[in-house]
Amino acid sequence: MRASAVLVGAVLLQALVHGQRIQTVEVADSRYFISNASPYSPSLNWFLAYEYCRTIGMELLSFQGIEETEAITAFLNDNGHSNSDYWTSGNQLGSEMWIWMSTGQPFNSTFNFWVSGGPPLTKSQQSCMSYQKGLWSPQNCMDPKHFICEQTRCFYYNYVTTNRRSSQG
Repeated sequence: MRASAVLVGAVLLQALVHGQRIQTVEVADSRYFISNASPYSPSLNWFLAYEYCRTIGMELLSFQGIEETEAITAFLNDNGHSNSDYWTSGNQLGSEMWIWMSTGQPFNSTFNFWVSGGPPLTKSQQSCMSYQKGLWSPQNCMDPKHFICEQTRCFYYNYVTTNRRSSQG
């Protein structure tokens, strides 16, 4: 049953992304996709949000410092998106430590964070980090939420292919 739900989710995700024009925004010299700014992007659980970002060549948001956090918060406030709760790549899956899934870095290594008073999670629930109005809140990863993707690398490479054999003569 669980495998079929994952398969249906993956097919739905591909259908949503296929043929969709992805609109990104530039904030502080970085490019982001804000899911609730697009009429085609539904709220997704953390796992599907992570996969959605990957299918559009981006990663689920990992804050690299307080400056990026403040820039994103200002953008969300200025554009009427501040009331949504967004998935980040922060998680505590399979570990006691919070990490950024997109970078593998410990959560505390980027900046001091504060956690809002979210609902208490039981040990059986998976913990993923959401972000709203400058506050962090551990949430059940299966809850549907909006999400923010970030471009972490350039996909336009200038590959040089060489088919010549070196002569040793």
